[in-house]
Amino acid sequence: MLSGQNGKKFSPFAVKNNQVFIREGFIQDATIGSAQIKEAAITNTKIGGPLQSTNWAAGRSGWKIEKAGHAEFNDATFRGTIYATDGWFKGTVSADKIE
Repeated sequence: MLSGQNGKKFSPFAVKNNQVFIREGFIQDATIGSAQIKEAAITNTKIGGPLQSTNWAAGRSGWKIEKAGHAEFNDATFRGTIYATDGWFKGTVSADKIE
């Protein structure tokens, strides 16, 4: 299949070793079961379920962010202001000021 105008024909895609290479494409709506995207630049997305690491195990490893906003991180560093209604700490807590 060829495309182009004024004698400047090109192939918009090629098949090589059972792989399809597409020069450029626009997909209005798609369902993808699994993907490997190198250096992805995503400007907007809708996520219908939880977003989680492949090694997530509740209370043990990885991280998970639920659609409703609940999140769990195995090990994290947060900078800035954190607002919470309640919570608990296990281990050492250091603070410059407690009100």
